[in-house]
Amino acid sequence: MTAKNKALFSETAWRVAIFITQALPVVATFFGVWLAFRIGIGAMEVIIFLAMYLLGAIGIEISLHRYFSHKAFKAGENMSIFLAILGSIPAMGPVSFWALTHREHHQHSDSEKDPHSPLNVYGENTNVFSRLLYAHMGWNYQQRAVHDMVRKSATMGFNKQYQLTNDLGPRGKLPKLAAVNNYYTLWVIVGILLPALVGWLWSGNGMGFLLGALWGGFIRICTQQHWVWAVNSLAHAVGPKSFKTQDNSRNSPYFVLALTSLMTILIYLLYSGQDKVLYCGVFFLLFLLISIPAVWHNNHHAFPSSATLQLSWWHVDPMWWIISLWKKVGLVHSINKPSVEQIRKARICRTNQT
Repeated sequence: MTAKNKALFSETAWRVAIFITQALPVVATFFGVWLAFRIGIGAMEVIIFLAMYLLGAIGIEISLHRYFSHKAFKAGENMSIFLAILGSIPAMGPVSFWALTHREHHQHSDSEKDPHSPLNVYGENTNVFSRLLYAHMGWNYQQRAVHDMVRKSATMGFNKQYQLTNDLGPRGKLPKLAAVNNYYTLWVIVGILLPALVGWLWSGNGMGFLLGALWGGFIRICTQQHWVWAVNSLAHAVGPKSFKTQDNSRNSPYFVLALTSLMTILIYLLYSGQDKVLYCGVFFLLFLLISIPAVWHNNHHAFPSSATLQLSWWHVDPMWWIISLWKKVGLVHSINKPSVEQIRKARICRTNQT
């Protein structure tokens, strides 16, 4: 097989893997919701979903985003390995792929070189829906993105093709991270089997295993994938700007409020146990608190290496609370945080805000 054919196969394999990663959670979600309308759901499904959703959110927002992509704080090797595993369970690609792509996004934000900007992608005559769809998930299949990811990968086989970026990988101070990164597929499977096992132990039967895999695994993955992709698309198109940046990043809490409301309504319709209103109220609050940090996207672009996005009192950031707790118990250190003066200088006056 020639080098050209090898490259072509790699690009084809990449597209197939992306399609499976995106399509399977959607198919499983439709099946899970259909099944729930037939038999209902109870406290087990709600609790397993929220628990795994929290772990996945920590994996995305704290691990992949603030730690591996921006080095907003420092951690030892064991903590870094733990964060890398959590960053893998949402099934959004190996740690190295996520960090590389996100760094490119910041380096070329909302320009033609941005991997997933809703601007400057198809040309001025392209409709808004096509632009948002591209930024949401279509960019994964675009020729340039696929070619760049394959070109940057090492020829070590499909699961082992990505190495961590130099500052976090074998050449740095965390040599075991490369091995964790290479077992990405294993961690995705663990993220599905773990809630399935909890469901089986909770219920004592095979149906509990299935429901645990669906709600703590596939439905949770589907929800978190589209939550993150919405930041790529909507948070660069809709919402106010609190800080001066060179891109179109926005603080866009609207889609998280809409997603939280939609999920709560779904739980209300499906829940068959007692205290339905109480469970739905708790679900709404916890789901919103877990999801909302990512939507302070303009704050993040103003201070990319900041460990906190809580730059105004109403910009609630529970992920920052978790990082602060970890610092107090000695799990992380050297936390980056902008000063009050830096925040003041970067802030847009309300009269000039667009």
